[in-house]
Amino acid sequence: MTKILVIEDDPVLKGNVVDILQEESFQAIDASNGIVGLKLAKEHQPDLILCDVRMPHMDGYEVLQTLKQNYYTSSIPFIFITSETSRQFWRKGMELGADDYITKPFTPEELLKAILIRSKKSQLDKHSMIKADRAIESQTIFNFDYNTNLLSRFSLQAKFEDLVKNYLLANIDSLARKQKIKLQIPFLCVSINNFAGITKSLDDNQQATLLKVVAERLLIGTFAKGIIAHLEGGMFAVILPPVEQKKDVVATVNRIHKYLDLHFEPQLNLPQLFLDVSTGISFYADYATNAHIIIEQAKKTAKLAKNHSKNYAFDRPQHQSNNFLSSFYFKKDVLRCFQREDFQVLYQPQFCLKTNQIIGCEATVSMQHPKYGSLLFPQLMATVNDDKMIAHINFWLWKQACKQLKWQREKFKQLKLSVKVAESYFYQDTFNLDLAKLIQKYQLSYGVLELEISELTLLHNKQQALEKLNGLNNLGIKITLDEFASGYTNLEYWQEFPIDKVKLNWQNLQKSNDTKHIQQIISATATVAHSKGIKAIATGIKTHQDLQFFTQYQYDFAQGNYWSKPLTAQRFIQFFDD
Repeated sequence: MTKILVIEDDPVLKGNVVDILQEESFQAIDASNGIVGLKLAKEHQPDLILCDVRMPHMDGYEVLQTLKQNYYTSSIPFIFITSETSRQFWRKGMELGADDYITKPFTPEELLKAILIRSKKSQLDKHSMIKADRAIESQTIFNFDYNTNLLSRFSLQAKFEDLVKNYLLANIDSLARKQKIKLQIPFLCVSINNFAGITKSLDDNQQATLLKVVAERLLIGTFAKGIIAHLEGGMFAVILPPVEQKKDVVATVNRIHKYLDLHFEPQLNLPQLFLDVSTGISFYADYATNAHIIIEQAKKTAKLAKNHSKNYAFDRPQHQSNNFLSSFYFKKDVLRCFQREDFQVLYQPQFCLKTNQIIGCEATVSMQHPKYGSLLFPQLMATVNDDKMIAHINFWLWKQACKQLKWQREKFKQLKLSVKVAESYFYQDTFNLDLAKLIQKYQLSYGVLELEISELTLLHNKQQALEKLNGLNNLGIKITLDEFASGYTNLEYWQEFPIDKVKLNWQNLQKSNDTKHIQQIISATATVAHSKGIKAIATGIKTHQDLQFFTQYQYDFAQGNYWSKPLTAQRFIQFFDD
């Protein structure tokens, strides 16, 4: 029930207003002067205040001014009731923050209309504030890990870029003299190898305590320098300040291990635990210049460090993979299949979760390998490891999808076609031009195409990526940020990009054992995306439970084997008709 405070020194008028309000099912509170009115406003927090201007002891202007100075009453809608019709009086009240004026005498209809307008505005303002609060709260989930009081992995990229910028600014004189500066920035992945086994015997509070203690000891071990973040489970990232030589990081690693080997104080309510810790060490620019790739390399090296007597290992970027020969023969298989046209385009439908209607499809390429069976485009990209070949296959996929879309435009004209883009193809100088030529050749609408591009691809060259995406966006092509929440960035980092959708891979997220954190990320992604006018889509939906899960968190779209596996064009048409 809407609560309205009436501040009026004329008892007859006040009584009439209260009667009108109560007759319309409003809850009315009345005060005979401004001093009592202020007291009631603070106590009852009304939804609206009606106040006379001329009153003894404290006039309406003073009441309004005092209300605006108080945090708890400053946002309450305020309407003056007055016999003053002078522009000067009206202007003074509006400058103080009044929402409206009702001039005496007035009819019940005039009073109720003014109240209705202000009440609607108040509800909208409250709704907007709630949405903003939720968006801010959700954004903190990306930036901060409450289990450890550390940064979350989503903050790493932005914080890392700040670290690099600060170091370069500190060495601005050397740069001005054109002296070369080699950034030897250590990335550590500190992994508690027996974390899963330990946590089985701990309750939720003990698990949270353990993570906090580990985080505190990491801070002590690094002298609180650099950047420390919780990745997942018992895995932490540590980015240290630059070192002169790579071996200089060993002292810090040994100190970290020393502190993590210490017993836990009895007051922490933890059993006697032994932490089996290993650390992988990689360095900025050995592989790439973004946190995602470097940390992933450190994670792989941490696994190797389990077998080292010192429990730490340096990444060796110069060493070739043991799978070099198998990779070489696999590339020959791919080339042979491509020449024989053993590739085909498959389409997986995408659904609107509100209407359960097909709104589009994702096109992917499938290769029939004689030994490994059917392989989709993401699997090919992960296995081939040849930028030129991947770019060639990616262009073929775009061409065939656009060609088939033209053939079936009567069936597909209302659907969006989304296609993944490989990094090696995206950064080719001809990428935007290739796309424009295909659209013109097959007489398609730019608005029907959606480009799915991963965070990792955009991180490779943020400025160049922004220029390319702005060009595509100006043509009307929609942009989906693919594989969201799998890397080390969040939507705040991408806010300058023309992104229309964010896409989460449900199957990849489930690989983490931290169910609570997964739910927080899924919820926060939708909340933050919607606050920025971006749609949220989930892929990898396999069961009705999965579907209900994402519907609960108000995701807009979804795709997965729950509805259909990727289909040939002909079978997709049949599925669409059904």
